[in-house]
Amino acid sequence: MMIANLTLIPMLLVSLAGFVLTIYLVVLLIKALRKYLRSGEVRKEKAETKKTLGEALKAHRTRCKMTQEFVAESLGVSRQAVSKWESGQAVPDLDTVAKLCLALGFSADYLLFGRETAPAESAPAEPAPGPVYPDTCPCCGRPTSGGTLCPACGYPLPALPFPGPRYALTCGARYFASIGSAWEQLTQDFVQFCGKPDAYARELVRLMENGSDYRAVLRRDLPDSAALFLAQHLDRGYLEPKIVLDEGEPQQELLGKAEAMTIPARPASETKSGLGFWGVVGAVVVALLILSFL
Repeated sequence: MMIANLTLIPMLLVSLAGFVLTIYLVVLLIKALRKYLRSGEVRKEKAETKKTLGEALKAHRTRCKMTQEFVAESLGVSRQAVSKWESGQAVPDLDTVAKLCLALGFSADYLLFGRETAPAESAPAEPAPGPVYPDTCPCCGRPTSGGTLCPACGYPLPALPFPGPRYALTCGARYFASIGSAWEQLTQDFVQFCGKPDAYARELVRLMENGSDYRAVLRRDLPDSAALFLAQHLDRGYLEPKIVLDEGEPQQELLGKAEAMTIPARPASETKSGLGFWGVVGAVVVALLILSFL
């Protein structure tokens, strides 16, 4: 009797284990079934995405008269891959989708959802503002009509705003023992390049002729290029122009300031021909010496 009982115990244990295992498998099956049922919408969405993507790809390829081989070669994939995409059997990865959009010229919205996305109408780009030139020449003070060259004195106008510090141009007589025919030329230079009225220019020349130590401020608040332009265009055979820093001080103080910028020599082609005052003096001395030996 005891032996029979001992034999039944293993059988009961095996049966109990089998029952528990069956229950566990049933629970797992129910969970899997519930998960499958809940994923129906996801599977449906994936299927629609595959179908939409494939239809869009095929429609665009056909409209553009491209072959599957051409698309595959453009993307570096096989023709079979393109065929699976169009039939909805497979979906390209994100990198391939980006390549498709670039290679075939449509948007990701069109490829994934089958709808065209009109490009946003961007406002026309405003043209970059061009350089602005002064409407008044800083050299002669005459209107320039907004051009790049002063029509009166010929100064090449820089674009606004003028960079750097401002300068003033002062001028005195180098010597005025005898001006001769230079009187008219000096007057014209003051009128043309400095913008002085004719009467004022003539009075200025007269004052310089009568006193060699007389100096006047011709122009002020000049950019460096304008100051150099003026100084180079005044006849330094008779005049002694000087460029000084203009910091807004009274005009009389400008006359005593040190030179702020060296004036380069005028080109030989612009130098006026003629003996000049000292040339005339030299010629007279030579003539007197020759006569003394006769």
